Amino acid sequence: MVPYRNKAGIMVVDYHGKIVSLNDEIYYLNNEKNTPYQLGDVEMVYPNGQKIITPVRFYSNSISKHEERYAVGQEIGLEIQIEGEYAGRAVAKLGAGTPIDLALLLGENSLNSSHTKSIIKDNVVDDVLVEA
Repeated sequence: MVPYRNKAGIMVVDYHGKIVSLNDEIYYLNNEKNTPYQLGDVEMVYPNGQKIITPVRFYSNSISKHEERYAVGQEIGLEIQIEGEYAGRAVAKLGAGTPIDLALLLGENSLNSSHTKSIIKDNVVDDVLVEA
């Protein structure tokens, strides 16, 4: 099963793939910062083993600060929106890397305490929409 989470009111999944290509042309998001990004292709393997090559947005600032992590052939983390207007679209995240073992970092008991509860916006707790 692929884990999913709520990011600012939109459900996303975190996955991974291998960079196949990265274009040099820079585009800009239509936001306050005019965030620069580039497009590229990533090979992704579905949980059933099927391979695909899919277009991905790469943030230019991340590429310039971590060029070695965004080279062709590198594993990269992906954040894929699973609802809304951009469902099925992927954004590259900084490296797939080895995840931190939270039980070792925080202790097993901390993972089961109320301190792990998260509040996103005013209506989402632990990735579940709370109706008012």
